[in-house]
Amino acid sequence: MKDQLVAIGFTKKTHGAGGEVKVVVKEEYLEDFLEADVVFIPLQGKPAPFFLEHVREAGDLLAKFEEIDSPSAAASITSKELFLREQDLHHFFEIPAEELHFSVLKGYELVDEEKGSIGQILDIVELPQQELAQVVAGGKEVLIPLHDDLIVKIDRKQKKITLRLPEGLLDL
Repeated sequence: MKDQLVAIGFTKKTHGAGGEVKVVVKEEYLEDFLEADVVFIPLQGKPAPFFLEHVREAGDLLAKFEEIDSPSAAASITSKELFLREQDLHHFFEIPAEELHFSVLKGYELVDEEKGSIGQILDIVELPQQELAQVVAGGKEVLIPLHDDLIVKIDRKQKKITLRLPEGLLDL
C-alpha cells in the first residue's frame, strides 16, 4: 500500500555554507515535523525522501538534510512543497477540531448528515467573512460554507467531514 502524503509546508531558500534550507511549516504540523526523520519533497513531479540531520530555529526554521552539504545542493530543493507521511502525523490528530485551520481539510470527503456524500473538497476558498469548501457535486462546482454551526463531525482518520446543511443549499 502506498503511503499517503500530507502537505505540511514548503522550503524557502538556502542558508549559510553548510546546505541548510529555510522552511515554513504549518503550525498544526510543526511538532510532527520537528520529530520526523524523513520528509518528502517533489523532484521531477515525484515525491523523493529526504532524511533530516537536524532542524534548528534561528529567527527562521532551518533544516539540514542528509547528503545536502552545500548551497548549490540545497538550491535544488528550495521553493518546493514539504510533505510528511500521514502515518507520521501524531500530534495533528491531538488538535481539537475547533482549533483546526480549514485549509488542512483539502482532499477530505464532505458528507451531508441527511443526503450522504457530497464530494471531495478540491480547495478551500478563504473569504474575510468565512471559509468555503469547493466541491464538485452532481457534476457542478459548488461552494459549501465551512461554519462551526454546520459542522457535525470532523473525522481526521477517515478524512471525512459531516455537515448539517440547510435545506436546499445544494439545489442552488
